[in-house]
Amino acid sequence: MRIILTFIALFVNCIVVLAQGNLERYQQLALENNPEVQAKYKIFEAAMERTTQVNALPDPTLSIGYFISPVETRVGPQRAKISLSQMFPWFGSLRAQGDAAAVEAQVYYQQFLETQLATELKVAKAYFPLLGLESLKKIVEQNLGYLKVVKTVATSAYENGNVSLADVLRIDLNIKQVESRLKLLNDKEKPLKSVFNNVLNITDSFQIEYDSLSIPIFETAEVDFEGHPIIQELDYKQQAGEAKITAIEKSSLPKFGLGLDYVFVDERTDMNVADNGKNAFMPMVSFTLPIFRKKYKSAIQEVEFQNESFQLMETARINTLSSSFEELNYRILSENEKWRLYSDLEQQTLTINRLLLSEYENSGKNLNDLLLVQLQLLDYQEKKISASVNLNVSQAELDYLTKK
Repeated sequence: MRIILTFIALFVNCIVVLAQGNLERYQQLALENNPEVQAKYKIFEAAMERTTQVNALPDPTLSIGYFISPVETRVGPQRAKISLSQMFPWFGSLRAQGDAAAVEAQVYYQQFLETQLATELKVAKAYFPLLGLESLKKIVEQNLGYLKVVKTVATSAYENGNVSLADVLRIDLNIKQVESRLKLLNDKEKPLKSVFNNVLNITDSFQIEYDSLSIPIFETAEVDFEGHPIIQELDYKQQAGEAKITAIEKSSLPKFGLGLDYVFVDERTDMNVADNGKNAFMPMVSFTLPIFRKKYKSAIQEVEFQNESFQLMETARINTLSSSFEELNYRILSENEKWRLYSDLEQQTLTINRLLLSEYENSGKNLNDLLLVQLQLLDYQEKKISASVNLNVSQAELDYLTKK
């Protein structure tokens, strides 16, 4: 009797204990190993490199020409010419292009941050079902141990002629049911581990360390979705659009160039003149004439339309986040209520279990009721663990929505 009551006490103690330190470690490992996170950061780095490109001047032009038929001049025939020129955009154009590229890079950085948050959520969604499975396996194993102890009591009572053989056989049937349930739980572990390993991008040989399943404490607070990366991404897209408009306006202004021609001149042999054979220098200044304005107006109109679409998308995303937040709050309240309900039912069932067990030990009666109550206890404990897992997953979803 004392041994059986010890088993019953263990059922409660293993359900809720505090500590969940490994999740953060696995989330950090996923952020370091997950290829999607790494890919997003590489895209951001590539975008940052573009700021250097757009801030650079266009390459200078060097040309070399040779006169097949020399051009006769007073100081001699021209044989060859070297030209060097450099174009310059209008003042402030390069800075405007660099500003636009820098703001656009922030768009990719926000995408990287959102991928980080989404990856942390994926880790939690993969980890807590595993944690719940481990907790449930312990519960089922302890129930199995409990039934085996009950069988020992029944066998002793049968040998003393106090109960029939049918009691022992009925307990065997329950033991087989619980053993089958445990086998199914063990089989379920492999696919859950596969999902977890894929999120962390680790091998199957990785040893997962499990925390004890605990109930998170939820804090009610006002949520500002404006700071969420998927909203910030659209804000930066609009800022990049404004910077692009400035860059387009600058590019519609004239560009000017500076150049130098150097002409090689041969000496005249038919007569001697001043500066005979002297090479020639010719400085040059050039300007572009941006007289075709429609393309610039069209480019600005394109960016303005894009910015309007980004504003509408931002409103839609805020509405989606707000709806998800309200739905999540309801799920949290529902799962909390379920957890409390199954906790109460568990305690009441334990009390009934103790009474039936004492009655069966004294009189050998009500074995069916005892076994039914024991299976009901296992069902309540399983549902309580399920509610605990759902609450922890809800906490991870709340962290994602509130960008923690």
